Amino acid sequence: MLMRILFWVLFGILVLMLLLTGFTWVFLNSKTPSYEGSKVIPGLQSEVRVVFDSHGVPHIYGQNMEDTYLALGYVHASERLFQMDMIRRVTTGRLSEIFGEDLKEVDQLFLTLGIHRQAEESAKKYFNSEKEPWQKAALSYLAGINRFVLEGKKPLEYQLIGMPMEAFEAKDVYLVAGYLAFGFADGFKIDPILQTIVENHGQKYLNDIAVHTLEGTATIPSYRKNGDATQKLALDLQNTLAAIPVPLFQGSNAWVVAGSRTRSGKVMLSNDTHIGFGQPSVWYEAHLEYPGFRLYGHYAAGFPFAILGHTPNYGWGLTMFENDDVDFFIEEYHPDDDGKVKFKEDWEPVTIREEILNIKGSDPQKMMVKSTRHGPIINGTLNGIHSDDAPVSVWWAFLQWPSKILETAWLLNNAKDIDDMRKAASLLDAPGLNVMYGDNQGNIAWWATGKIPQRPPHVNSKLFLDGSSGEDEFLGFYPFELNPQSENPPSAYVYTANNQPDTTMGLWIPGYYRPENRALRITQLIENNESFDTEMMKDMILDHHSVEALEIAKLLVGLTESQEKASEKSDAALKILKGWNGNHEGIQTGPSIYYTFLSWVVKLSMEDELGAEIWSEFASSEVMRRSYKKLISNENSPWWNDKNTDAQEDRATIILKAWDKTIATLSKNFGDEPEEWHWSSACSITHKHPLHDAPIFGPKFSVGPFPIAGGSEVLNALDYKLDTTGYFKVHSGPALRKIIDFSNPEEAISVLPTGQSGNVMSPYYKDQARMFNEGQFRTLLMKGSAVEADKIGVLTLKPE
Repeated sequence: MLMRILFWVLFGILVLMLLLTGFTWVFLNSKTPSYEGSKVIPGLQSEVRVVFDSHGVPHIYGQNMEDTYLALGYVHASERLFQMDMIRRVTTGRLSEIFGEDLKEVDQLFLTLGIHRQAEESAKKYFNSEKEPWQKAALSYLAGINRFVLEGKKPLEYQLIGMPMEAFEAKDVYLVAGYLAFGFADGFKIDPILQTIVENHGQKYLNDIAVHTLEGTATIPSYRKNGDATQKLALDLQNTLAAIPVPLFQGSNAWVVAGSRTRSGKVMLSNDTHIGFGQPSVWYEAHLEYPGFRLYGHYAAGFPFAILGHTPNYGWGLTMFENDDVDFFIEEYHPDDDGKVKFKEDWEPVTIREEILNIKGSDPQKMMVKSTRHGPIINGTLNGIHSDDAPVSVWWAFLQWPSKILETAWLLNNAKDIDDMRKAASLLDAPGLNVMYGDNQGNIAWWATGKIPQRPPHVNSKLFLDGSSGEDEFLGFYPFELNPQSENPPSAYVYTANNQPDTTMGLWIPGYYRPENRALRITQLIENNESFDTEMMKDMILDHHSVEALEIAKLLVGLTESQEKASEKSDAALKILKGWNGNHEGIQTGPSIYYTFLSWVVKLSMEDELGAEIWSEFASSEVMRRSYKKLISNENSPWWNDKNTDAQEDRATIILKAWDKTIATLSKNFGDEPEEWHWSSACSITHKHPLHDAPIFGPKFSVGPFPIAGGSEVLNALDYKLDTTGYFKVHSGPALRKIIDFSNPEEAISVLPTGQSGNVMSPYYKDQARMFNEGQFRTLLMKGSAVEADKIGVLTLKPE
């Protein structure tokens, strides 16, 4: 009897588990986006046909502009609504409404900056009528999003965390621009750290860091035919930026070669945008057609026009200009009235606005944001700088003018020729971008966009400026005609790798430019070839050779060999490093040894001055990357002395200590045989979803980890922290790789890091991850016959 009862109990449990599994399966599959069938969409004038290809890319065929963009908004929201919402919540300071106290400081920062206020002003100015085509198209796109919000399948994330679905407005489009621009603004990360170094340790410590681009490094050639509180602030800003749950922009590569350098005799364009890795991928692809218009574009979540794209006639790519568009000003309060700050001989009133901070589980909190002529005062916004410290305000170019980014993007999408593209580039005040262009008429071009401030000669814009004297104020802005740019140069190619551009009016433009390594490699590979084809372009975009890493490794080996009298294992590791060819393939051990060694050198030389957390961020910054060689080459640098000991350490002591720790670290991680310290074991990538850290289900939304080839400041650029763990967890890299040959622009090639969809139940959520990791590409289909041959379903959207 007992056995029979036990049997039925177990049988009942099994049935319940099967029912639960079946219910879960049905529930989850009900969340899958619709890739076929028909839907009635109010607001449509005519039927729209959406053909989905074998990678989930929609090919949208409309009979007019408004219908086509409405359909784009609808299918974009069906795949990426949660991503759209996360960007909106970041820029409006509304993350802690959902995620609680942990993201309070992120919200405080963005509410203080006021991106949401600038978005409201931009929408008010540029949507006071609906006459222009770009206005009509943008509003149609938003109508499509809102139709999905109203009646579409609620994404799983919303139900898991209890997040409401809310309609989108015109101002929300400008919030996307603010999110993109904030990723470009490296001054928020770097300036407080550099100011900390000067205040706490003096100028001599700054002298051994390449704060500005070093003389003699590769520059992009232009061609025209014609204190303590500061240390806390720096640390708090780093921690706050790290907590943002959507990836920020980092850098990028792009080059365009003229037909005289290609086998086909036609222009070729290559672009890989470097952005923080996350899931879903940053870019959403869509092919749009209506009478008089054909475009294959890459779209940001919640933005109606392609940020990158191509037509049968022309194409464009983007990289970060890296110009310095953020300045911090130290203000002076009136001794008896903190409602006034000094400017020259006067006391100017500060403006005050009220913001409401809503934190999950708490009552709403009021924030009073003060601003000076230079921008919002950030005292009290973060834990690192308090109200009783000297007030610090921040000037950011993006917030100075209503944004023209919608009009700019529309013109990029609808250009007729190189003159239209130049006009589009000239419209953008901020952020600073490099626009790369090629067409089927043989034109190639590069324009650096953004308003470049004229600063007084004495000003070092990387350090905090004097807000009260009036002596550090801008003198004006250069006209676009003086921005760095190049059209159809004699070299027959243009390129950008986030490196320093040529001078303007004989002056170097301050910025957060990347080291010259990628720039040198691009020019080397292009100059050595006169007949590029697609396969050669693939090899180039995937290239992972580093000349600079080899030079630094050689320097470190020389310094270590002169002292090392150690073990057989140490000798074997040093021999491997000495014989390393500078490539970053998975089977190699040289990169594992090199980056671990370099991280220990930087840690042992700088952590005692900067503190562990600031050192961790600064060690991998673009300023520090420019400084590795300079620091290691200088045996007299004050950084070598360890302030925590009574002894006077020198370079030899630190280098040898770093080498011993390198051997110990790698032995612990990968065993005692240096030949087994493979880069594929040390370097990995995980595309983290915003819910990655949630218990139980969180990691299921993320993609990875995978081993991956590539490295720091190589063309196949992967960024990771130099944190002395011996493991290099990639946090940013190519958000796409794209190559266009204008001998056949309707079969350009590309790949995304994970997949097209942001819906975890979609078959296109991560179907490109292996392709991306293995350096494969897929065709971006534009020809009607090719689309039909590859289709997996047709969704027909019908008017009421």
